[in-house]
Amino acid sequence: MDGSIHREILKSVPKGNAIDVGAHVGIWSRQLTKKFDEVYAWEPIESNCECLRQNVPDVKIFPFAAASKQSKKFAKPDQEGNYGGYQLNEEEGEEVIVKVIDDFDFKNITFIQMHIKGMEYEALLGLERTIEKYLPTIVY
Repeated sequence: MDGSIHREILKSVPKGNAIDVGAHVGIWSRQLTKKFDEVYAWEPIESNCECLRQNVPDVKIFPFAAASKQSKKFAKPDQEGNYGGYQLNEEEGEEVIVKVIDDFDFKNITFIQMHIKGMEYEALLGLERTIEKYLPTIVY
């Protein structure tokens, strides 16, 4: 999403807590910490989590991919040498754990951001209770 559009959307979102799904190295997670009480950063790639810890020490990191059911998958860069985008698959790459966000029972979620390369629908299915309960703004 374009940064200026993103910032405009954030202006209308009430305070509360945010979930950043596909947080990568924390560029948007850092922005979210300026507005929200808690930011829950979901990032399944361990090397990205290490950068995220350094770049945004105030977020709570969840080192998982998000979907509608728990599983294990593999993540592979979607283009050779492009470590900013990964695709999940069944057999090749770095093993990642997939979890259901609703299972964590987060409170007062007013904003959800997703940048997860085509897995948005699966992640949304795993957020059904959170969405019904808090009616957050969702950006992807």
